[in-house]
Amino acid sequence: MLILFSLTTDFSDQFDQYINLTHYTVVLYMEHDCSYCDNPGLIFRDVQLYFDKRDDILLGLASCSKNNNICISQNVNQIPQLIFYEDGFRKAIYLGPWNVQVLIEWVLLNTGELIIQKSDNKNISQQQ
Repeated sequence: MLILFSLTTDFSDQFDQYINLTHYTVVLYMEHDCSYCDNPGLIFRDVQLYFDKRDDILLGLASCSKNNNICISQNVNQIPQLIFYEDGFRKAIYLGPWNVQVLIEWVLLNTGELIIQKSDNKNISQQQ
């Protein structure tokens, strides 16, 4: 199988450590044998490259096939699923389209660095 996520940190083995490592953490929950995870995985990799130089934001993946306990403990009910954490606590679940620019804006919105009018930001995030 081709590994598509080589640039992305895998949180599966040390989830608690990674989730509390930085102020903001974004986790893509997926399964490595999931064919419909390929496109979101590639898009997520591009989003990670955008934030790569930032010390306050960490992006990574958690494999539900490798460590299902993480997905159960985080109430992941669909794959792929993207969750934004602030200081180790879940803040938002991404519900929008898998698009690099939209995902970058979603991350910035959750960090407070981007302000979007409510009419421009419909249904892309479920606040926790």
